[in-house]
Amino acid sequence: MLGWLFLKETFPPKRIAAVLMTFLGCALVANVFAASSTITVRGLLLGLGAALGYAVFNLLSYRSLGRTPRLTMMAYTFAISAVAIGAVSAFRGTLAEVPLWGWQTWGSVALLVAVPTFAAVMLYLGGIARMGAAQAAVVSTLELPFAVVFAVLAFANEALDPWQMFGAAIVLGGVVMAEWGSPTGEVDGVAAV
Repeated sequence: MLGWLFLKETFPPKRIAAVLMTFLGCALVANVFAASSTITVRGLLLGLGAALGYAVFNLLSYRSLGRTPRLTMMAYTFAISAVAIGAVSAFRGTLAEVPLWGWQTWGSVALLVAVPTFAAVMLYLGGIARMGAAQAAVVSTLELPFAVVFAVLAFANEALDPWQMFGAAIVLGGVVMAEWGSPTGEVDGVAAV
């Protein structure tokens, strides 16, 4: 919706349906409709804040990709994130714990930065450059079902119920719907705007 408002991207019925499908599918995968699920105001605000931050990142990335290399954008992203996390940690009083971390913690942080953060965001920025902010956002909703399926495969105490599997199928269907019939490279020239 922000792409439609600020970038004048089209928002055809097919894209609206894909967004609604992926939203519903993600809600099912996250099991928000389960009887044991609780929704708190804090959790709702954090989720909406994360979504807004993600959308703003999408739009700013899309606007900058034509003139800024992805590696430079990652440097800015990491720097801004580090300052924000440092500020939150200082506010919460947990910043002093960082120097006490052992090599296992630093190794885990290094792996988290290298693979699911750096590699994933570099690939995502490439997707934004090739298909546009709105289309990349819809395709990126595949992250949730893949994360849940990976957790089920990696950890013995995780399990998917039928509704969660149905939600994952809905997300896949929404992504296919968003991509079906879209010409490749249709936004390459727009990224330079």
